[in-house]
Amino acid sequence: MAIIRTTGSITQKQEAETAKQKAIDKLLLNPPQLPGIKLFTKPEPRFEHNLEQRYKFGYFFGVDNVSFSSRNINTTCGRVTDYIEIGNVESIQLESSYHLPDKASVEFSVIDQDVEIPIVPVGDSLVRNEKIFFGLPLRFSIDKTKPYIIKKDGVEVTMTPEAAINANDGLYTITYSPIGAYDYMPKNDRVKVKVIMRLYDKTSEPPFVQNALIRAYGGDALWKDRL
Repeated sequence: MAIIRTTGSITQKQEAETAKQKAIDKLLLNPPQLPGIKLFTKPEPRFEHNLEQRYKFGYFFGVDNVSFSSRNINTTCGRVTDYIEIGNVESIQLESSYHLPDKASVEFSVIDQDVEIPIVPVGDSLVRNEKIFFGLPLRFSIDKTKPYIIKKDGVEVTMTPEAAINANDGLYTITYSPIGAYDYMPKNDRVKVKVIMRLYDKTSEPPFVQNALIRAYGGDALWKDRL
């Protein structure tokens, strides 16, 4: 009886090993499949002509979150018109529509051949914010019977025009009533108009001139407008 039980145990063990070996052989013969991978290839460029193929790389650069701490604008600019035909006249005046902020000035002149004559548009009772140049006279004679305002670097100061002309420690401007500033007797039959605009504070609103008109009197006509 004992021999029969031993033989049965060996037989079961052999069967188990045989089954295990068969399973291993099955795995070796049919291993698990890996996930499929699709390969993509970029098509090569085609050339219609017999040219050498080259590779080109493109780069794009950008700037993000930009802020400006200051702005630059022209503080002085000007323009000279073409010749304006006035004919043989006795005198001319200037009429103009323009915008003049508090921290700016607009200067008008008539150019008669090679002579430049400052002029004030009719209707303007004051020369406003004229820039004072060190050691140079004002553009017009000043009527000292009327009040005037002198500013240093935009701040009103108490001083005479002569003292401001001889001061060289800042930017001086003056607002005053001119004498003999509205009429000019031309020597030629055509003139030019010159306009200078100055801005004394870069953060302020700039001036601009909308139009300018020459009024001609006497001679060929008693009264004419010349653009």
